[in-house]
Amino acid sequence: MNQRWYEAFRGLTLMMAACMALATLATAATKKPIVLGGECDRTGPTQLVGVNLCHGVLDYVKLVNKKGGVLGHPIKYLEVEHGYEVPRAVEAYETMKGQGAVAMFDYGTPIVYALTPRHMADRISGITPGFGRADSADGKRFPYIFPLAASYWSQGAAAMKFVLDDWQKAGKQPKDLKLAYVFYDNPPDGSPSPHWSDWRSRKVFNSAPSRCRLQVWR
Repeated sequence: MNQRWYEAFRGLTLMMAACMALATLATAATKKPIVLGGECDRTGPTQLVGVNLCHGVLDYVKLVNKKGGVLGHPIKYLEVEHGYEVPRAVEAYETMKGQGAVAMFDYGTPIVYALTPRHMADRISGITPGFGRADSADGKRFPYIFPLAASYWSQGAAAMKFVLDDWQKAGKQPKDLKLAYVFYDNPPDGSPSPHWSDWRSRKVFNSAPSRCRLQVWR
């Protein structure tokens, strides 16, 4: 008799647990999706980055949704290919805004500069991890632009400090250190140039900025 009651109790417990799980899933499924927008370059000059980075974003969104989304809200991710072209990126921004995107992943420094006024006016957050405009680290000036990772300024300063520290560890004087900054003549690579000039003007080391003009052949 006790065995029969035990089996009945166990069956009832499993049934209740299954019902609770189904109820939880049903509740999560009925919550409003969070719409996020993203731009990508899989066909333009930075496609070597895009074909990996953008797939990673899609995979992460799938993972988050698989785990129940954000507080039960699934993520609806909109992706638009812009080929690293500013006009296409601006059009993509407006399209995704019209579809209800509350934040966007902006891909490419020229694109970030072009979209910043729109982000600020529309109060839609723009995410730019490791690229974009370095001055957006000032959250008071750019409350809707989120660099998230080391900016071009901090990357350039870190590289210079690494070389300078290594030079001094060898017992050499900073004034005897000669450096040259060779970069493509475009916004991303030229971004650290003001800091380089500042260090040079303060005679931290001897240097002369050099540049190589970027040409893209199609």
